[in-house]
Amino acid sequence: MMPLTDDLKQAAQVFAEAVRANQTVERYLLADAALQADPEARDLNQRYQAIYENLVVRQRAGELLTQDELDALNELQAQIREHPLLQDRNRKLTVAKGYLQHLGADFNQKLGLDYVALVLS
Repeated sequence: MMPLTDDLKQAAQVFAEAVRANQTVERYLLADAALQADPEARDLNQRYQAIYENLVVRQRAGELLTQDELDALNELQAQIREHPLLQDRNRKLTVAKGYLQHLGADFNQKLGLDYVALVLS
């Protein structure tokens, strides 16, 4: 890996601070902080993530999932859809992702390259 110059490090820091200060990103971060501060919402989110990740790993390994496991995941998804803090965070996450995709496209255009493809190559 090529070492970064001080100018490039500083530019990256300024860029990161500008992204974080964007209203869309700031709203998402505040919604996520509110979710993390609520033990019930945080636990529900963590349980869902753990079960989801476990099922994905097992399914990718070729294991067939049981209907009971899928029903349990669907039940957690329903609880998440009904929880106001999770609803708010998920809505704001969707908006923030759109902003970051737009930002990435602008970044690629100004650089004259596809940064994601470059990183993945």
